[in-house]
Amino acid sequence: MEEKPVKLKQKVYWTRIHPKLNIYDLYDLTVRSLYDTYFVTVDSKTRQSYLFSYDSIGKTVFINRGEALELVKEKEGERNDEL
Repeated sequence: MEEKPVKLKQKVYWTRIHPKLNIYDLYDLTVRSLYDTYFVTVDSKTRQSYLFSYDSIGKTVFINRGEALELVKEKEGERNDEL
């Protein structure tokens, strides 16, 4: 079994960005389950679960909170420049 890029109980950060809806959110999630092609996370505040493919790491899901926050600010700035 190959090693996964995330581990159980690891913190990850999801950037939920929808410019047309003016949504620029950053979620702190904890990895709950690992599968062959995807992993499941949970939001500790709402107990909501989210599924992500491993391909999403570095695009919308980040291991480093600073990188995730930088993307959210960048995309939000792009939106503000258009207005």
